[in-house]
Amino acid sequence: MRSKRNPIRTFFLFSLSALLLLVGGYALGQRFPLTIQTTLFAQTSLEDDIELTHRILIIAGHGSDVTGWYDSGAIAYDGEYEATLNNELAKSLQNSLSNYGVDSDILTENVYRNMMYYDEPYVFSGYDFVIELHFNASDRGTYTGTEIIYNSYNASDLSVHQAVADELETLSGSSMIYEDDEFLVQRTIAQQNIPSMLLETIYIDNYSDYTLYLNNKAAFVDAITQGLLTIYR
Repeated sequence: MRSKRNPIRTFFLFSLSALLLLVGGYALGQRFPLTIQTTLFAQTSLEDDIELTHRILIIAGHGSDVTGWYDSGAIAYDGEYEATLNNELAKSLQNSLSNYGVDSDILTENVYRNMMYYDEPYVFSGYDFVIELHFNASDRGTYTGTEIIYNSYNASDLSVHQAVADELETLSGSSMIYEDDEFLVQRTIAQQNIPSMLLETIYIDNYSDYTLYLNNKAAFVDAITQGLLTIYR
């Protein structure tokens, strides 16, 4: 979470402090070196105001809501449920991130349904980034590749989104990043000023895409991990 001081107020307070020091110094017949004033202003650097928790939230899409109602998500080429694949990928991603000193939490409940139908409150503060994991499907299993969706509230910085897309494109063959404000979970996260993305990893109803994923799960996990680590570089 990024918290920033008011630069105008900070500038005024430090300027006033520096002025009082200089006036007092002259009254005592002393001259304070200019380096004192320079040091005071150097403390307002924006780099000092960025606080990273080294903590990421992973949302595994679909699954059960607070009432126990189950949403399987898309159905894979072999009949596997998307929700099952989301949970598996979330756990693997959590383990991978921990190898780089990044903690993460996983939400396996159906966050969308809990928000939409039961007004469940979710607070996303305390996380550097939120990634919502999904797998895609098309009408006839003809689409392929990776898609990353973001909310317009997060449009100012897409460096992490691009990094994840670039990493995954080396595996899936294609990647696309686009803005869509209709996704409730992403909108809620973005409105809390937390950067996030919805990742549609590959099309699981497409035989070639799905087979590629099944045979290269570890590589997909590593690609997502390396992209997310852009946050800390």
